[in-house]
Amino acid sequence: MIDLAISPKTHASNVTMLALAAGRKRQSPRTGFVHCFPGDERAVDTIPIYENICFALSLFRQKTSESVLEGRALLERLLAFQTEDGNFPAYLHEFPKCRDLSMSLKVAPLLVQIMRRFGSLLGVELKEKMARSIELAIQFASDKEWAPVWKHRYQALRNQSSHFSPSSQEEWFEWIVSKQLLEEDIGEVPYD
Repeated sequence: MIDLAISPKTHASNVTMLALAAGRKRQSPRTGFVHCFPGDERAVDTIPIYENICFALSLFRQKTSESVLEGRALLERLLAFQTEDGNFPAYLHEFPKCRDLSMSLKVAPLLVQIMRRFGSLLGVELKEKMARSIELAIQFASDKEWAPVWKHRYQALRNQSSHFSPSSQEEWFEWIVSKQLLEEDIGEVPYD
């Protein structure tokens, strides 16, 4: 349950600290990557792209010089695993195979948020790599037939509004991410 008495800034800070703690718990001291496999807490050999980019975002949100440098280094390493056509594998060991065709649409919003909020901290070279990565992800998605939730995401990445009515908790999550890309008001979400 969310305590409505706390300020949005305090809430965001608490969420950032939880995300960092979760990432640190699963971070390998050898690789620096977050290692996890959904559904099996004991799995320590898989390195998921999406979760690692989320961890990099939480490092930037911590706003310390050490965490920003760590986030930059992590992003540099992760962007190298984007395929030439613009998609990402779900796990590093699957590279260059991409079994999840929507991974580019899942990763791109994270990169957009990092660019928007922390672009001045990225450095010219990383900023250019990220911009190119986002362009490639959008290009990859351009010629695919998508389910409505992913079509909505593709449009949001192109900064175009589209109508989509979510019907499940998963779709609501993806819808909120797309709305954040467009910087539109989300309003009330009908799930507790």
